[in-house]
Amino acid sequence: MPIRRSVLLILLTVLSATETRQSWAGGMSAPDLPDPQAIVDACWTVSKDDRESKTPPRIRGGHAKTHRCLEREILDLHESLRFGNFGLNREKMAKELENLRKAVGALYHMIYYDNAACAPQCEPPDPALGQRRYAAMLERMIWNMILITADHTNQTEGLRKPRDSSFRAKYAPDHFAAFDAGSRESQQMVQACWAISLEDRSSINNPRQREGHLKTVLCLEEKVAALRRTLGFGGTTLSDEETREALEQIRTAIGRIYWMIGNHSDYCHPGCGTMWYTYHLPPTGSVFAELIHVMTDQAKAYGGNSPKRPAR
Repeated sequence: MPIRRSVLLILLTVLSATETRQSWAGGMSAPDLPDPQAIVDACWTVSKDDRESKTPPRIRGGHAKTHRCLEREILDLHESLRFGNFGLNREKMAKELENLRKAVGALYHMIYYDNAACAPQCEPPDPALGQRRYAAMLERMIWNMILITADHTNQTEGLRKPRDSSFRAKYAPDHFAAFDAGSRESQQMVQACWAISLEDRSSINNPRQREGHLKTVLCLEEKVAALRRTLGFGGTTLSDEETREALEQIRTAIGRIYWMIGNHSDYCHPGCGTMWYTYHLPPTGSVFAELIHVMTDQAKAYGGNSPKRPAR
């Protein structure tokens, strides 16, 4: 009888611990997860007429309208999915998004409108190319916030997948697709930055993995800054110092936002696990990798020189 009672107590303890994990901090129940694709689609719908206009200022205004919508949805998800109560609050989150929008906008404006090969009148085929790239970053954040909440609350089964078959190339948690895009020259530059951190990233030690990912991110960031000079960008817009400041703003904003998504959910308080300690670095690196690809391709389109292949 005492043995049976001991076994029963053990079982009750295990079940109680399991129940605690299911109800999360403070007895919260799992949230109702919105459809991420529906959120994204709605924000594109509000600007449809403007974006289909023939007038570049109106087209750009339409994309700005979608940006505001997507940013607002991110801030609403920040509250409804209970992120950042001990990290970024709504006001700080809004500031990080503002910093990111300004920095991304400045860099892509330089890339598409300010190259020595076509100055002073560089004209890309689409007046909203840079804006589209910023919108894609916001879309990825929305998907991340919902997918990671689903992971933290055991709701991943049956979660709707995007219609786009190239999901893994556009949305998280897989941010690595951008590292393999672009021309051969830009691929080699990006792959070289991955190669320098392979040993660290392959370690079973989490701090060392994080150090390796950061090493790659900083390498990619430095290559973007170097391409500004070697490919003739920024003659009349961003100086070398301003380019570096914009890159730092991107690294800081994306890093803080994705750190919050991976580590500051109330549903895994007080800790979500060390596996999330490197979560913010791949999306940061993917933005820099995409900049490398775009700068290389755009310089070729404007008649600039192709960058030399990096030494292996």
